[in-house]
Amino acid sequence: MKNLKTPGSPLRSRELDEIVGRPPHWLVQWGLTAFFAVITMVLTMSYFIRYPTVLRVDAVIRPDSSFVMVTVPSDGILTGMLVTEGTVVNTNDPLFRWYPAKDNTERMLRATHKGKVLFLTSMRRGKKLTRGQTLFFLVPASQLFHAEIYCKDEDFAHIRSGQKVLFSLTGQERVTGAVAYINPLRTNKGYKVEVSLNEKNRNFADGLRCTAEIVIKEERLISRFIPKSK
Repeated sequence: MKNLKTPGSPLRSRELDEIVGRPPHWLVQWGLTAFFAVITMVLTMSYFIRYPTVLRVDAVIRPDSSFVMVTVPSDGILTGMLVTEGTVVNTNDPLFRWYPAKDNTERMLRATHKGKVLFLTSMRRGKKLTRGQTLFFLVPASQLFHAEIYCKDEDFAHIRSGQKVLFSLTGQERVTGAVAYINPLRTNKGYKVEVSLNEKNRNFADGLRCTAEIVIKEERLISRFIPKSK
């Protein structure tokens, strides 16, 4: 009588051993190739991608220069206006003539700043002028803005001139800038930092409050996977 092989017997056919014990050579080679390709791609991307470390602070946007008041040097009589409302003048351009009360010679006042003329009162020939009286403003024709930031003691050591700054305004709007000036003297608010804005042809509301992110350090993402030596 022939011996019957019961289930669970350690005896297996040679064909079954080859299939189960040794996977096909092409499958192993393709799997290793795909694995190392993925690892290489991840490491390559992590080398070029930068991971920023940011410092979040509150900021206030201010104009670089405000309007200039044009005042009367002495009492007298207005004898002639040399500009009109909205005129853009340069430094040393003539503004108006007046006849001083205690001088027999007509004089002419020139602009000390560049700007656009904005009248505060009517300017007509023969108008009486009082010393110190403000006649009009010179408003900057192309206004530039900067942001003011006050940082804490523990943050002061991380801020450097030229660092990139990201501003979050209303909604999803973002504006960029760079650290331009750091005051080393501490005030009751902290250390004052001024940031120049990259938006050159735009008017911001004076005193606009927003959130700023100072990029204090940028590292390659791959450095996150490399243990740092102590």
